[in-house]
Amino acid sequence: MHWMMREIEIAASTSKNVAFDDKSRLVTLTWRESKMDQEGATISRTLQCLCPGACDISCPYAVLPVLVNFACLQGNEGASLSVCVEGTVATKAQLVADWRDLFGN
Repeated sequence: MHWMMREIEIAASTSKNVAFDDKSRLVTLTWRESKMDQEGATISRTLQCLCPGACDISCPYAVLPVLVNFACLQGNEGASLSVCVEGTVATKAQLVADWRDLFGN
């Protein structure tokens, strides 16, 4: 939700698409497939931690390391960031269903 990405962009994201700058508390997501990048030049978005103290679930800088570590530990193909509880890569339909469960239609 932090990144306002489409489900196809989320489904294609892997640990290789994430870069951290610990000194500035920045996290950058980069991807190639997007409606907003019809030339295929890649798109990057960078968000910064703005937490006054300890980070929580609303902080993108805190959430992405958890997702990247989980993806890498699961050993799924390409360390996809969209994985099911079983460790398999989530399908587009599963992502949409989970978003509906969390946020409604």
